[in-house]
Amino acid sequence: MFDGRAEAFDAARYAELSGSLPRVVEPAASIVSTISVPEATNCTQPWGEAGYLDYKGDCHRGLVQVGAVLTVLDAPPPDGSFRPPYAGTEKPLYAVADVRWDRLLALAPEPDAPDITELTETWGRVRLDIKTNSAYDQVYPIDCVAGSASANYGAQIAMSMGEAALTLLSDDSRERKELLMIRFLQHGIDQFGALVAGAAWIADGGLKSGRKFPIVWAGHFLSQRRPGSLPHPVRPRHRNRLRRDGRRLRRRLSPLPLTPRAERLLDPARFPSLRPEPPEAPRREQRCRTPRET
Repeated sequence: MFDGRAEAFDAARYAELSGSLPRVVEPAASIVSTISVPEATNCTQPWGEAGYLDYKGDCHRGLVQVGAVLTVLDAPPPDGSFRPPYAGTEKPLYAVADVRWDRLLALAPEPDAPDITELTETWGRVRLDIKTNSAYDQVYPIDCVAGSASANYGAQIAMSMGEAALTLLSDDSRERKELLMIRFLQHGIDQFGALVAGAAWIADGGLKSGRKFPIVWAGHFLSQRRPGSLPHPVRPRHRNRLRRDGRRLRRRLSPLPLTPRAERLLDPARFPSLRPEPPEAPRREQRCRTPRET
């Protein structure tokens, strides 16, 4: 979808959805429009695979430069509303006024923290993320990511989520963080809408990382109930469709080394309000039983 050069492109489905113009769009629907990179394949990515030069001159596997969304509702939304999710027919409205700013921490910023102005600009466009096979990075808009040719790979997407979250949790004014917060929450709303509509970012190596976190973030800062609850209930059929749920590492079985910066960021002394983890219960000794003598 979005570009005929993408793997598993369904031309019939594309024709069905795009239709002829002019077109009447009924309420509870969204129109997605994209701009693709040029047709020429004239660059090579670092690992030797042919790529596409985008309009900025960078070489990518991605085919979509930027995307935009227009949503049709049955009535004008209240002022100060987030855009409803672009995926599916459920179009819930959330209000910016309901953002729980009091749940933000005020951590001391790191010396090498990203520039909040540049970060806010990066999050200014919709991150289309409904292609859930291995070709998802071909249609994940390039303008939403920055850096290397693999910037729209799952690991880098997860890192971009962490950068946004840590910036918002830093000790800075609400005025400077407000637009980034709104845009990051919008992405969480979009991801949850895609999940409800049937998207599945299952465990598949490093491809599908970074999808669950923005959903939980949106639930934490938009919920008027307990912290961490999602904007609206997750039904049983939504479970096990996120990479994070399908591929978990148990710390006692796989202790991963942390970088010095991660050690500083995760220092428990920085989070005095959080409860320490309870000690792990001792394991019951397993003994082999021999058959009784007859």
